[in-house]
Amino acid sequence: MFELQNKSLNLADCLDILVELYRSGKREFIDLIYIDPPFNSNRIYNVPFEGGELSEKAFVDTWSRVAYHDQLDMISKISPVLYKFLISLEQTNIPKSYITYLTVMGIRVFFMRELLKPTGSFYYHCDPTASHYVKMMLDMIFGMDNFRNEIVWCYTGASATKSRFPEKHDIILFYTKTNKYSFNSDDVRIPYTPTGGGFQYKKWKDNNTTEEEQKKKKEYFMEKGKIVEDYWTDIYILKRTNEKLGYPTQKPEKLLERIILASSNPGDLVADFYLGGGTTIAVAEKLDRQWIGVDIN
Repeated sequence: MFELQNKSLNLADCLDILVELYRSGKREFIDLIYIDPPFNSNRIYNVPFEGGELSEKAFVDTWSRVAYHDQLDMISKISPVLYKFLISLEQTNIPKSYITYLTVMGIRVFFMRELLKPTGSFYYHCDPTASHYVKMMLDMIFGMDNFRNEIVWCYTGASATKSRFPEKHDIILFYTKTNKYSFNSDDVRIPYTPTGGGFQYKKWKDNNTTEEEQKKKKEYFMEKGKIVEDYWTDIYILKRTNEKLGYPTQKPEKLLERIILASSNPGDLVADFYLGGGTTIAVAEKLDRQWIGVDIN
């Protein structure tokens, strides 16, 4: 029987691991799951060789030719609600690649949810191509009441687009398993802007206190900072930095640091079943978390 060990890197299709754990009765032992699976973007991503002149195919992010009915049949047995949702899409004009993508991801996320502790959190990183459908899929799996945030990660950069606004953001969907979960708000505070801080201060102003007391209160809140909103503009995509490994969809450490700090505690177990360049486990190690990484061999 396969067992996930703390601080382990596992090379396999995550579905094989997830199904085996599910059938063995292994449940509710992970505190935080973050995944950044291939998007349904019909792109081929390449990894540059050393020197940058040649490249090899890292993965093909296209779903049109993927067979999914076997997995759909499995979903019908374990999650009738998710099955009905996916079947209903076949009666629409949604491209088959979208249905394939949602089926392939849906069964995997269902099993991931089974591994989360009741206090656990789940983050699904995607782009606007199919994020609206992904959210509906996650609603079927986690329940609408356990949706916490749609985080918009905004970034900038050169663009040759002239027929529409340049596409410069990703979506991160944040769910929890239940309504009792860890969220360390003080660990994800950022400085107030002078204007924003003044606006917030008005809410705390008390006419029964002296000007000196009000000044101290304002300084306290300005120093403490605010909880970062659900749009993140202060984390930049990787360009030429020491972090960059050459993996085509590698995410910055600061992005994972914010997620891990917010939704886990030292010693907690963090898992990434689409590990890619390994940022999640690298940051988890730095932050004194246990970790599990899975990626296809």
